[in-house]
Amino acid sequence: MSQNNEFGQPVGDALPDWQPRQHPQRVPLEGRLCRLEPLAEHHAQALFSAYQLAEDTRNWTWLLREPDTNVESYQAWVASIAALQDPIHFAVIDKNTGQPVGSQALVIKGHNRDTDWFSIIDSEWPEIDHAMQKWLAAGNFGPDGKQVSSLESWRQPKR
Repeated sequence: MSQNNEFGQPVGDALPDWQPRQHPQRVPLEGRLCRLEPLAEHHAQALFSAYQLAEDTRNWTWLLREPDTNVESYQAWVASIAALQDPIHFAVIDKNTGQPVGSQALVIKGHNRDTDWFSIIDSEWPEIDHAMQKWLAAGNFGPDGKQVSSLESWRQPKR
């Protein structure tokens, strides 16, 4: 049940036993079609090559920086951020080819990006986890690769 502070503003439930969580670990995250690996210098050449396949730089509009014009400058940038703990950058590895095909980037340049961040508290997680597992299951994709049922359709009705 939400509580109000001395100004009458809702501040949420008290969490007297709350402990800070650890930052995400720099470990690979396996998915069905791709793997996320902590970004490292050995990814730089393949990522730079992949970015060169685009016919223009429109995909960089919302990224933190402008595209590099040579592999050496891209490698230097990767080296400068590879060991960061916050944020942790990951390379997206295509499981079919084993090659890096993209990377998690911050957005600035004075504009808002269409990116949403949502919080989930521990009491909400079991229901959301169940719905997401069903939503992302192989059987929820048609032959065209599109999802058959929406995430919302897997959510249990609100109490």
